[in-house]
Amino acid sequence: MVDSSRRQPRANYDLFYEVAKERFRDQMSRIDTADEKVRVFLSIATVLFGLSAALAVRTNVNQPQYAIILWALAGVSYIGISVFSILSYHPRSWEGGPDLVALEQRCTSKDENENKQWLGEEYNDALYDNEIQLQRKVKLGDWAIKLLPAESTFLALALLLPVILD
Repeated sequence: MVDSSRRQPRANYDLFYEVAKERFRDQMSRIDTADEKVRVFLSIATVLFGLSAALAVRTNVNQPQYAIILWALAGVSYIGISVFSILSYHPRSWEGGPDLVALEQRCTSKDENENKQWLGEEYNDALYDNEIQLQRKVKLGDWAIKLLPAESTFLALALLLPVILD
């Protein structure tokens, strides 16, 4: 006969909590990395545009018509980089993980294992909520980064073609 008075072993949520917390930290790091990447490329685009314009003004005041068109295309590319960068940086309401007030209340009424389960679930929910926004942020940043070679090419052509062709 089976002893029905034996309790079932309780699930231990340590691993669940640790994995969810680590994935959440990784996601927050990816958000910071995406911001840093866009910031660097926007800085490069700005410096490139400024230096090229200064060099063009210093070397040749009278630009041929094709060079003016290339400057305009470079300007449009720079505006695109700026717009996509700003949209990528656009403030979002990131889920920050568990609410500390709720955790404080739970700590007085629940045991550690139940709290770890709850914390893991809160981190997991935040992960899913943030992931959609993170993908959008990365996609907008990628558009800004993809425009940098176009801007660079237009600037190089605008600077070099008048020298080569004249």
